[in-house]
Amino acid sequence: MALESFHRMMDLPLEIRYEIYSLATPDRVVHTRYPFPTPGIRIGRSSCSTLIPPLLHACWETRSFLRRTGYRLAFQVTPNGRQVWFNFNRDTLFIDRGTLALMNQGINPFPLEDTQEIRRIAYERTPIERCPQAVRLALQSFGELEEVFLIEWQSKVVDFQAPLPKFSESFLPDPIPWRHIYDTRNLCKLTEIQRIDEFLPLVHNKSRSEQALDNPLAVAFFLKPIPQDTDLTKHLSEPYEKWRSFDYKRTGLDLGLARCWAELGQPKEKMPKFTHVHLLTDADHQHIRQLRRIGCEILQKRFLENKRQRSRLAKSGKKSTSSHHDIDIYYKIQC
Repeated sequence: MALESFHRMMDLPLEIRYEIYSLATPDRVVHTRYPFPTPGIRIGRSSCSTLIPPLLHACWETRSFLRRTGYRLAFQVTPNGRQVWFNFNRDTLFIDRGTLALMNQGINPFPLEDTQEIRRIAYERTPIERCPQAVRLALQSFGELEEVFLIEWQSKVVDFQAPLPKFSESFLPDPIPWRHIYDTRNLCKLTEIQRIDEFLPLVHNKSRSEQALDNPLAVAFFLKPIPQDTDLTKHLSEPYEKWRSFDYKRTGLDLGLARCWAELGQPKEKMPKFTHVHLLTDADHQHIRQLRRIGCEILQKRFLENKRQRSRLAKSGKKSTSSHHDIDIYYKIQC
């Protein structure tokens, strides 16, 4: 039976205690909200949905250790406004659509002294294509920026079978009770995208899956054949870095951000890295893994059916007139 508490913690060597404190406080994606300003008021009251690491309040030793490793209060907009615990060396600042709309109006809600220390920021990928001024302001304001994460999916858009929700609702049920209690499972983590993710909205949406598989030209802007001898499971599970050169849509976005960086007169060697990822909790990640497995099975079945049909056509000497018989399966690069 697992222990619910450990009473001999202070008997451990100091170095081991420090290692435990560090492992118990993983990197976070910190989400700060800034409401759109009302007439006569530049910026409204800010809020943060990311929970504070409990070790900051556990005891003097843990608090002292975390503060020495970089945690401090930041993002105080007004003299009496609330602040957020943030580690500029480890944490990522998530800029949501509301804050993006503010920045697109030329309003930077983050204090100047904090923006000069931020190293990693994250956006939802779709909105930033419609907010060029916000992106320009961010690249110009965040002086020490090292990496920009472009979020493909997060919890609100991860379940493809559910009907479209209201803005404040989530697609996913809450599988973890007492989610308001700090638990590393509840923290949103940056997760790599895989090639199979391009198919999941098509495979798991019943109204589109049959059309997508039978007529790929109707749903894809860029099509590429998969060779007949391909290990489809391995092919679909490849991480993004292995196939990003074929991803014209995301590559075009990266080039646009790079051009914006150059237009601002920033040195090329200091240009941040642009990384496409998902933003998921552990429960969301488990859900996605299940969808990937089911989707891969569906595509594998169609892949084998097409191979058998081609073999039968070859033996009979007939030539297929259907586009999806000429190649085994397609994958699309355009999201």
